[in-house]
Amino acid sequence: MKATVTRQLWSRGLRLPRVSSAVPANLSHWDGLPRTMTGAAASAAPAARARTTASLTSPFICLRRFFWNPFASGTRGSVSATRDSVQRLNAEQDASIAEKAHRDADLENEQLLGACLDLLDMCSGNAAGSAPSSALDELARDRIWELVDVLLHDHHRAPAEQFDLVYTALCMPAAQDHRQVQRSLLLVLRSVVPETLYRVFESVDLFVVRDDEQSLHQRDALMKFAHAQLGDLHVPDGLAEEEVLSVYVDDIKTAFPVLATCPAWQVVERDATTIALKSKLFALLGRLCAEFDEEKTGKVKLADLRSTAERVLGTDQASRLLEGAQVDKDGKIAYAQLVALLSRPPPKKRAPAEVT
Repeated sequence: MKATVTRQLWSRGLRLPRVSSAVPANLSHWDGLPRTMTGAAASAAPAARARTTASLTSPFICLRRFFWNPFASGTRGSVSATRDSVQRLNAEQDASIAEKAHRDADLENEQLLGACLDLLDMCSGNAAGSAPSSALDELARDRIWELVDVLLHDHHRAPAEQFDLVYTALCMPAAQDHRQVQRSLLLVLRSVVPETLYRVFESVDLFVVRDDEQSLHQRDALMKFAHAQLGDLHVPDGLAEEEVLSVYVDDIKTAFPVLATCPAWQVVERDATTIALKSKLFALLGRLCAEFDEEKTGKVKLADLRSTAERVLGTDQASRLLEGAQVDKDGKIAYAQLVALLSRPPPKKRAPAEVT
């Protein structure tokens, strides 16, 4: 099946990405990554693994799941008595965190690539158990092709733009009528939004299919809230972020009363401000990356960044800022890894234990 879909990609001017590892091996701030191996997505893993034989930590994913937790603390365990033991403990923690990050990234990428392949196969009617291609109208097929193209190649799309594409596809009658289409699109959605927000979409039906006045109001309320959670938060003069988010929360709760009984929504509502402000920071850093990415490849030259940082911060601070950066053979670093480097918290100093 993969060979068939590869030919379909080439016929559309698309291609599967080359495989390469992108997870930094020595970054302690990967601790606390969200667990993403439960729910409906996990059921797709065996089929996805059957289609893929190599590690799929690919640049086109841009470490999507890790994007949501660069602030996780890398400090845990008891205070060490000596500097050597502290360094040894840090090294062990870093190795364990990096190993888990690689393992989770492989699984996530297998699931996402598998979902893309399934969607393309369903467009041609070749997927096992799928409806024939005639069941997907031309609009549905075009939207699916556009979505897959963005996931594979469009590295500079903002998260809110990616969400719009996935959500619009999920609201298609084809996605509502054919369970396999919806299941694959939900896997794609999971790679775009924070895990807590995905749990809400997984728990309740927030997909607006009709275009009447009430439906348009529902869609507008959901889009504003989702965009805010993805870093696209516009605050009018004289207002605070918390005030704007409070209005968005009230609007979406009014538009979708079913949220009142959704435990996953309670978590999102509680953490809405924190997620939105973090996402806004990540979005700003992403736009900073884009300024250095003249060829729109999704990567920037580390040498250019280092030179700029040294002029602004000095050699020592620039070195600490970019410590742990891992470049490819062309000396470039992916947006997501750079954003994680720039947004990680400073290491906390451990006080040595008193020697008696």
